[in-house]
Amino acid sequence: MGKKRANKEQRLDMDRKARWGCVVCRKIDFNVITTPAQIHHIRHGLGLGQRDHSQIIPLCQAHHLDSKYGIHGMGVKAWTKIYGTEHELLENYEKNKDE
Repeated sequence: MGKKRANKEQRLDMDRKARWGCVVCRKIDFNVITTPAQIHHIRHGLGLGQRDHSQIIPLCQAHHLDSKYGIHGMGVKAWTKIYGTEHELLENYEKNKDE
């Protein structure tokens, strides 16, 4: 199964989450001034090339790609020890998205 392009509803969800801001920054300090986030696909249980467009979290540049703080830089295990699981952060977003 290859990468499937997100449909219109999924693209709107991605945009909404990106505008909400980084779920990690908000977890640390909910009153933080947010900047647009990048979309991170949760890939737990999927092959490396596969994406589930319904399982996404918004992350700032630092928490997404930075070598010291980012999930792709630190690796999932180290990142999870500090910030929690990707699914916990998705639940946190769902609980607080209207704030």
